[in-house]
Amino acid sequence: MGRREEGNARRVLLLVCVVVLVPAVVGQQQIVRPQPPSYAGRGSTVAGVPVAPVAQQTAPAAAAAIQQWNVFRYNPASAAVTELARLIGSILGQQHKAAVFSPVSIACALSLMLIGADSETKNELIRVLGFQQYRDHLHNIHQLYSEMLNDLAKTEFDRVPPVWRTSNPCYEDEDEEDAAAAAAEFPPQKDVIRVTNAVFVQEGFPLNASFAYYSKRYYNSTAANVPFGSNPARAAALINAWALRSTEGRIRDILSESVAAEAEMIVASALYFKGLWSEPFEQQATELKPFYPDGYGRESKLVPTMSTVGCYPYYDAHELDAKIVGLSYQGNKSALYIILPNNSTRQTMQEFQRRLTPAMIGEMVSKMAHRKMYLQMPKMHVTNTINLRDVLQRLGLNTIFNRGQSDLSGMVARSQPIELFATRFGESAVGPADPSSVIFPTDYYYSQEQSTGIRRGPGSSSSNSNNVNVATPEPVRVAAGPQLHVSEFIHRVELEINEKGTEGGAITTSTIFRALPSINFRIETPFLLLIGHDATRLPLFYGTIYDPTP
Repeated sequence: MGRREEGNARRVLLLVCVVVLVPAVVGQQQIVRPQPPSYAGRGSTVAGVPVAPVAQQTAPAAAAAIQQWNVFRYNPASAAVTELARLIGSILGQQHKAAVFSPVSIACALSLMLIGADSETKNELIRVLGFQQYRDHLHNIHQLYSEMLNDLAKTEFDRVPPVWRTSNPCYEDEDEEDAAAAAAEFPPQKDVIRVTNAVFVQEGFPLNASFAYYSKRYYNSTAANVPFGSNPARAAALINAWALRSTEGRIRDILSESVAAEAEMIVASALYFKGLWSEPFEQQATELKPFYPDGYGRESKLVPTMSTVGCYPYYDAHELDAKIVGLSYQGNKSALYIILPNNSTRQTMQEFQRRLTPAMIGEMVSKMAHRKMYLQMPKMHVTNTINLRDVLQRLGLNTIFNRGQSDLSGMVARSQPIELFATRFGESAVGPADPSSVIFPTDYYYSQEQSTGIRRGPGSSSSNSNNVNVATPEPVRVAAGPQLHVSEFIHRVELEINEKGTEGGAITTSTIFRALPSINFRIETPFLLLIGHDATRLPLFYGTIYDPTP
């Protein structure tokens, strides 16, 4: 249906662009062992409790802080994002061979909508985002999001890292000397994590001042006017250029001219991640090996498979009939976790993922310890474009997609309401009214330039000219303006996991151990992938992999 035919309905197209760029070693082959960093002089929090810098702590206090980390607690916002990942993943896993997505990016887009939502639309967003018990304190949740997004961008080491990062018992003294030499020749590189949020609005269609303020304050969201109606080709080009910049060139052409012509507003959230392995894979060791999309004994596919021998955090979760391994990045702030159910098939993986709560994930991570192992995992390049509209509707988010029921009235500035007061000439209880005390309807029309929350009459230059000096009779509110609704909710993911590097590094993994490891971790059946950030507990990427082939 064309825009002219939609009458008072306006469309909002939600675009969520996400990418992870090469979580691998680029340019050289090296081993960089995680070194216990110095945290002196920097405060932090553990489960929301402030922790003093190391230099200010007594030994018992420091030990208590470490013990508290072992519990692996989430704050309300990070727990809600992880639970949202479980819910979305349980649905996408039934439809895709590689159901990978970014919970952080999706949650940011939904939370931006929540700022401007009201009525049942607000209630549904609160339920889907998992904020029911905090509905009277949503500003605290938005503030938590703001702090976590700021933490993602930081590159300094965490005050209290996961226990598995603080010790490395796998290596002998000679290995540690080799690692120190390698680290001196190839200094570790920091992880790059960047979340970018933006709102693109039709020219002549101003945002609500409150929405613009809080979206900027909490989510650092920018706003720009684009010519959806008059020049959809240029509007699409501007938004595609934003996506290109926000993802370092990895995602482009997310918006077509035809889709732009139907839009009034686009809310976008992009997550860019780049991390280099602490323990790289040897490129020459990659070869075609079988992967079993539906478990052993069923049909297999030959896929490029990376192999290495190294020291990785690991836990055999007998209580869940699964195993977990972590691949750390050089920044020592995030890691790729692979969770593999025993005798995994597509069906058992789906059942396992549906019951895998944030608390279970935290319990496994807190019990991980470094172990020598032979590790084999598929090389992957996952590209997904997912319309999450049906998924979100199955989770209970319905009114926002219905033009007659959606209430996103807090997102846009209204040219109305016009407040018509009941005061009229000659009807004052105290006698004839002074004409200067009467508010005429034209006094409540305010231009786009004046849509700052201050009502002014024509030509006014200061708030002192507000002609509101009468008594306070009950206003008659004219019906609200056009309704906003969401037409589509597009989520674009590009995830690359490989072993990029060149020969000639200081040390190769084949020289690490004097004896073969006892653990063989072969990822060749369906598994769950999670790229997690240590300090915030946020799942940057999450999803089940049933078939790693492109």
